[in-house]
Amino acid sequence: MNTRSELSLVDVTLTTVAGAIADNEVISQSIEIPYAVSLKGGHSIIQSIVLNSDDTETPAMDLVFSQVNTAIASAASELVGASVADLDTAGASVLGHVSLSNYTDMVDFVTATKTNIGLVVGSAITTKSIFVHAINRSGGNFTPTATDDLHLRIGFVRS
Repeated sequence: MNTRSELSLVDVTLTTVAGAIADNEVISQSIEIPYAVSLKGGHSIIQSIVLNSDDTETPAMDLVFSQVNTAIASAASELVGASVADLDTAGASVLGHVSLSNYTDMVDFVTATKTNIGLVVGSAITTKSIFVHAINRSGGNFTPTATDDLHLRIGFVRS
């Protein structure tokens, strides 16, 4: 039994469309988070999340974590479940979600932070990665100016 824990920060870009994304539409989907766990099929704890946006919009969003990269919509800027034959397949691999809504304005960019999350996640047995989907929950449109404006930094406790 491994009793040693290590801290890890993993950065990913939430690739999206450069256009209006309505409330309850997918901002980004099936983004790989490499090295989320130490061993294939392993587990870790998501302890913190920082979202930095190159835009100054501050949309509330849900980050949905999954063991697999199954789509939750046919493309970004579509409603969850749009053109997906079996959303239950994607749902069966969901590990949990984290809601982000409190941003700090840094003039040229905004940042949102969530700490003390404590969400236990696990990868599929063939990988050390997990995946994330981002869903607009702001009640209105979110319009990123570029496809690579959203930068996610996830703090893991891995054992």
